[in-house]
Amino acid sequence: MNAQSLVRKIDELCCVADSVKPDLILVTESWCNGDISDAYLGIDGYELLPDLRQDRENTAKGRGGGLLVYAKSSVKVLKLDNNVMFQQYCKFMLDDVTVYLVYRSPSSPPEAIVELENLVKKVSKNSILMGDFNMPDIDWETWTGTRKTAGFLDAVEDALLEQLIDFPTHIKGN
Repeated sequence: MNAQSLVRKIDELCCVADSVKPDLILVTESWCNGDISDAYLGIDGYELLPDLRQDRENTAKGRGGGLLVYAKSSVKVLKLDNNVMFQQYCKFMLDDVTVYLVYRSPSSPPEAIVELENLVKKVSKNSILMGDFNMPDIDWETWTGTRKTAGFLDAVEDALLEQLIDFPTHIKGN
């Protein structure tokens, strides 16, 4: 989920988790910072994995970005080392699948797309890459985009990845 401030929505997430009971809950745009404790973000029946928590500190007033990973206690998650310069991602193993959780700010500098391309180039088989990439100018039906996103599209295609979401997930149409 893209929370756009989980602090304001933690009660709602607790209710959804209790109702749906997913094995994993992955959050982008948590808007969390060091002042927000793991205990405050707790969800009954789930462990917030502190090794995978990524607070976004380089945004205005500490808001925007941020990644959180919750897992049921019966689910074994193994954190993997991050091996690229891209700032807002975490990587972990779940059984034999590698999961990447990514957030790229729409206001990030052009280098961030290049770093994201490098991340995609290192994705191995049996991987899931998910999150909020903020690239609304990509047309996933035709696999076309702008000059800015061409390298990213090439990297996704070379890695044999598929885009599974085929509809806008944001009120602004992204």
